[in-house]
Amino acid sequence: MARLDPLIERLLAESGSELSLETGQGASLDGPRGAQLLIKQPLTTAQIVGALAEILPEDLRPGFPRPGRTDFNYLAPAGAVEVRFELAGALARAQVLRRGAGPAAAPPGAAGSRQP
Repeated sequence: MARLDPLIERLLAESGSELSLETGQGASLDGPRGAQLLIKQPLTTAQIVGALAEILPEDLRPGFPRPGRTDFNYLAPAGAVEVRFELAGALARAQVLRRGAGPAAAPPGAAGSRQP
């Protein structure tokens, strides 16, 4: 089981709209009851990258993490989500969204994409 799977399960079970992980912040769930902090300790870029590397599609692994944005779909045990990862210098930000929840959602079957 990937480290993010329990957090994704909470996202889907609690009808959350977004799970956010950001360097220097904890992990938070945005849902019907507002923002909830799921991990209180500040996360490092290495922790975020490591957690995402566990679920990253094979075709995106070479050169990960790369500067800019990387988007991909992930089928967690609890259900499908879209992952958006951005690396700017030493700062990382990951958003995990319900599949199809965002305006730039990848079409079904798309493994991943890279954006400069």
